[in-house]
Amino acid sequence: GENVAVFDRTLVQVDQNASVSIIERFETSNQKILLSSVTECIVGQNSHVKFLTTQEDGKNTTHIGVHRSHVYRDGSFESSTVSLGGKYARLRGEVSLLEQGANSDVMAVYYGDHEQLLDFRTLQDHRAENTTSNLLFKGAVEDNARSVYSGMIHLREEAQRSQAYQTNRNLVLDHGAHAESIPNLMIEANDVKCS
Repeated sequence: GENVAVFDRTLVQVDQNASVSIIERFETSNQKILLSSVTECIVGQNSHVKFLTTQEDGKNTTHIGVHRSHVYRDGSFESSTVSLGGKYARLRGEVSLLEQGANSDVMAVYYGDHEQLLDFRTLQDHRAENTTSNLLFKGAVEDNARSVYSGMIHLREEAQRSQAYQTNRNLVLDHGAHAESIPNLMIEANDVKCS
C-alpha cells in the first residue's frame, strides 16, 4: 500500500567448518514506501559464506540498508550486490575481519537512471593479523541520476601482514548524471599492503 514502512531484519550465523550460499532479494511496488533493512552475517572459524543481494525497488521507494559481517579465523565471506531500483537507495556494507586468516571479497554493480540516487558506504575493518579484504564496486548513471561511493579501509595496529584493496569504477552516460567516489584509508599498522 501507499506510505508503508517496512523494517526488515535478517541474522545469519554460520558455525565453524560450514559452507552456505544465501540469496536476499528486495522488490517493491511503485507506491511510496520506506524500507529499512538490516542484514548481519556471522562467519565462524574455517567457514565459507556466499551472499547475493538484489535490490529492484520501485521508483518511489526509499531503501536504507545495512549489511554487517563478522569473519572469524580462516573464515571467508563473499558478497555480491546488484542495485537497480529505488528513488533513494542507500547501502552501508561493513566487514569486520576479527581473527587471523579471515578473508572477504565484496562486489557490487549498480545502475541509476531518471532522478535516482544510489548511495554506498563501506567499511573494511581489519582487526587481526594476516587478514585480506578486496572490494570492487562498478556502476553507471544516466539522465539525472547520481551515485555516491564512500569507502573506508581501517587497518588497526594489530593487523600486521594484512592486505586490503578498494576499487570503485563509474560510467557517466549523460551530462545531467553525476558519480562521486570518496575512498579513505586509515592505516595504523606498518607491515601491510593496501590501495
